[in-house]
Amino acid sequence: MEEILQILDGLIQKDQIEEIRARHAAAWPGPHFVEETPYPPEGPGPVVHTDFEIQAVDGSRLAEVSCAHGPTDVDDPMRAVEGARADATFFGSAWADIQTLLTVIDDLRAGRSSK
Repeated sequence: MEEILQILDGLIQKDQIEEIRARHAAAWPGPHFVEETPYPPEGPGPVVHTDFEIQAVDGSRLAEVSCAHGPTDVDDPMRAVEGARADATFFGSAWADIQTLLTVIDDLRAGRSSK
């Protein structure tokens, strides 16, 4: 256990962890989910823009990843949408992921197992 803590301390300083903890505490509490909306939503014509809204469980809109993917916007529309979706999912998952990592760090420092 002591070796794990030494490795942890070598990778990230305690004050950095506290800065992360403060940003986490200041953020809108999770979990969050992503709502995908293509435009135009019901035609006519091809979908040329997609918004990925990151929302709280109460429906509050927290942030948005927007992707213009019409024929004059990008070379590879499918790749652009997949990248925007992946980014939105990453952002939407970050609060819960960071909470989990902070719990693991706290448990390691306290000598407990997080499992």
